[in-house]
Amino acid sequence: MRFSKFNVYTRRKEDSTLVLIKNTKTGGVVAMQEAVISALKNGDRTLSETEAETLYQSGIIVDESKDEFADWNSLLMDARNKKAEQFILHVIPTVNCQLRCGYCFENGADRGTPMKPEVEQAGIEWVTAYLKKFPQIKQFRLVFFGGEPLLRKDIVLRSCEVYARLCESLGLEFWTELVTNGELLDLEFAQKLSQYNWKRVQITLDGTRNVHNKRRPGTNDRDIFGTVTGNIQNLLGTSHIDGVDVRVSFDLSNADSAIELLDQLVTFGDTSRIRLTLGFITDTFEGVNGDKSEGELAEKALAFWAKTKALGFKIPEDQIAGPLCVAVAKHSAVFTPDGGIQKCFATVGRPEFNFATVFVKPAIYAKDERYERWKRTDDCIKEECAFLPICGGGCPHDAMVAAGNQGGSANRFCQKGFLKSMNEGLLQLNY
Repeated sequence: MRFSKFNVYTRRKEDSTLVLIKNTKTGGVVAMQEAVISALKNGDRTLSETEAETLYQSGIIVDESKDEFADWNSLLMDARNKKAEQFILHVIPTVNCQLRCGYCFENGADRGTPMKPEVEQAGIEWVTAYLKKFPQIKQFRLVFFGGEPLLRKDIVLRSCEVYARLCESLGLEFWTELVTNGELLDLEFAQKLSQYNWKRVQITLDGTRNVHNKRRPGTNDRDIFGTVTGNIQNLLGTSHIDGVDVRVSFDLSNADSAIELLDQLVTFGDTSRIRLTLGFITDTFEGVNGDKSEGELAEKALAFWAKTKALGFKIPEDQIAGPLCVAVAKHSAVFTPDGGIQKCFATVGRPEFNFATVFVKPAIYAKDERYERWKRTDDCIKEECAFLPICGGGCPHDAMVAAGNQGGSANRFCQKGFLKSMNEGLLQLNY
């Protein structure tokens, strides 16, 4: 037996001789005295049968001969290819948006026109053919994205109705999700959407009122923050959906305001119904937006999560950068308003990322080779990176942005320093 190469170690702040160990592949966590760890690594101490079983089951120790990286890769490919029972469809009714966020990854993209009826119909026919071609699919996840999808509520509701009916005819489990800026999410529409097994809504906030309205402005200096937070509170007062995912955009310029925002969110009611996530601002094809001072950013983010926990909200177990995102999933597609099909919602409005069209029936699975360059993790494996199971080489889209071209998807997007700081910090906060 030996310690896993996927272990992350951090000393307890309350007792520096006690080390928290977490395995990024299994999620198993144990606490051990530093002296015991050192003795075990040097062969100066043996484990009791009970200790060995506990550490083995949690993945903290593994068989001496085990090739953990080959095993990880095999399990990843098995999950993607042989256990792919879910189809994820992102429908983009429009790329237009009523807000003008300076950091939006769609800035510079072709906003075009909303989805036309002939595109809607062709999309339905494409999905019908796809689901019949791959009978192993058991679940259908319908996600609305934009632009701002609620600028075309009619398309959203029509899509819900037709795809729900299709899934019922094929015996598939069906549910809907919505990603929105929240301004147009009134209770009348929420009630209508709730009829289609509405499981998730994500609404973005950027901080307190002044900061949010400055970073996510509309026209006529209207109070976007007041409307959005009012809609969140109204939604939480209903049974239309179990909870609300609040995505807090986060960089060094708004970090303090994001932390201050928590004092307001906690007044909205049951904290278990508000699921918080941090959306770190990243670079886009239109220019540099993401923070490069990862150490300071991680420090601010951990301060956010510390306060989040203190206020009674749930905090994440890990800071994850992959490895199987929607774009990498085998059975996934993004329908653009003009009928193009893409793999990643972050490339909407950029026709060069189309790999198919709804007007041509699928001959194979939804394959885009730009998101299947598995050799991009070779350097991660060579370095025996402990974060590989929660990173998978990082985001392919970020890698393309960094390279300035589509070929960049062959590269890894390494954030090891940031992942180390964040995951060690979260381990401290959780345990």
